[in-house]
Amino acid sequence: MGTMEHKSHNLVRYRCVFTVSLVVTLSTSMSVFGAQWTIQPTVTVQDTYSDNIDLSNDNEESDQVLEIRPSVRVVGDGSRLKLNFDYALQSLHYLENTNSDETRHQMSGFLQSELLENHLFFDARSSISQQLKNESRGGSSDNISGSSNIDDVYTYELSPYWVQRIGDVAQAQLRYTFNSVEYDDSGDTSSSSDSTQSGVSAVIASQPSQKRVFWSLNYDYSSTDYKTENDTELMSYSGTLGYRWTRKISSYLTLGYESQDNDIESVRHDTDGTFWILGGDWQPSALTSISASFGERYYGNTYGFRASHRRKRSLFVLSYNESQQSTRDQLLLDEGVFICKQGTRDASECRERNPGEQPGPDEEVRDLAQNPVSSLTDDYFINKVGRLDWIYTRGKSQFTLGGYQQRRQYQSRDIDEDTKGVNFDWQWTLNRRTTANFGVDWSESHFDTDDSDNDTIGASIGLHRRLSRDLDGSIRFSSTHRSSNVDENEYTENRISVSVRKTF
Repeated sequence: MGTMEHKSHNLVRYRCVFTVSLVVTLSTSMSVFGAQWTIQPTVTVQDTYSDNIDLSNDNEESDQVLEIRPSVRVVGDGSRLKLNFDYALQSLHYLENTNSDETRHQMSGFLQSELLENHLFFDARSSISQQLKNESRGGSSDNISGSSNIDDVYTYELSPYWVQRIGDVAQAQLRYTFNSVEYDDSGDTSSSSDSTQSGVSAVIASQPSQKRVFWSLNYDYSSTDYKTENDTELMSYSGTLGYRWTRKISSYLTLGYESQDNDIESVRHDTDGTFWILGGDWQPSALTSISASFGERYYGNTYGFRASHRRKRSLFVLSYNESQQSTRDQLLLDEGVFICKQGTRDASECRERNPGEQPGPDEEVRDLAQNPVSSLTDDYFINKVGRLDWIYTRGKSQFTLGGYQQRRQYQSRDIDEDTKGVNFDWQWTLNRRTTANFGVDWSESHFDTDDSDNDTIGASIGLHRRLSRDLDGSIRFSSTHRSSNVDENEYTENRISVSVRKTF
């Protein structure tokens, strides 16, 4: 009872905060700028049978789960206002173990507005999602199986900023950001703590032009207040000087200083110091781009690379990036996915999603590589991520391939995490109304927390049928096997699901 009350309290609070920010902005923007609105409600009913509902390694129990999921998407698009808002209520009813019945809220909202033309802007975003408490334990991504390892996470961010042109020479931006990340089970675990963060950033940069020399000056400061952990302050300032050798080739050098104060004993000797990054960009054609960087920060050498190539039938992106992050940063940024036209078989209609960006009314999000968020642990880590994303269309088939390798090196504790994985999906259009789908995924991970080595492989096959203009149905079978040197991390689950979705 206490958990449900706590969850309801959090839900009401976060929905109120986000709704108030939207109402304030929309009340000043909607009547003036005349945005076009699209509201699309849907209801999905799904019946799922699982032969191991708790993902147990030694006490497998089957169950049948009825899921009722009403949802709504709201999209506003105007010259000075853009809003994307998705909300779903996931109600799960277990046939055998009725004590497991639960209702989960899922929400993702993103707002961009221009309050004073060319000068004052306001961004806001908010989310309610479910994340694994312990990555090494594993679990399902739809909250149906292994629910004991799932925690509700609530986030929101408000960010007003001012833009000022300085003649034809430069442009300045001053931004203030306030955000919050809270966990439903924060009071019951020491691994994650509710937190708020406020920060200021300032940048002065040369105007985009045909001039060969470009430059920028940057300053960033943030202070994070944890409810049960040590507070953290981060600060950095830097300058960048670049040169365009040709219309297709440019290079740059960044010099700066960074410091952090987190009042904890770090496994690293020094977390402050100067840094430098040398990089370059090459765009041999309008469809191909390559960038690379090399430098040195307080934790050692740092590297970055990105290559992308787009054709009508294919989209290919290969990247590697190193950055200092925390779990709350990953939850707020939500990086590394694509937005595609809904049901498209044309790879040219897919694009990389910007942080916080939401799909339009006829678009959908695709996470090709599906690299996971870290375990819910409050600590900064050096995040080293390599990704491969590929979409290819031929005839009535579309193939997607995603791969990732990720290493998280924590600063205050010896709890590093190494994960890698590959997933492949084949979508085959049988006719105008029917689509078949086959997918397989594999991942391997090592967690210093429990010294576990985990190997997970899964496969699924499904059939989707458009029954009418606003009604469609699907059937899907999946199997997942997870092996580990830690007995409680092992499980095997087989599922079959039948669903019907109604769009209004």
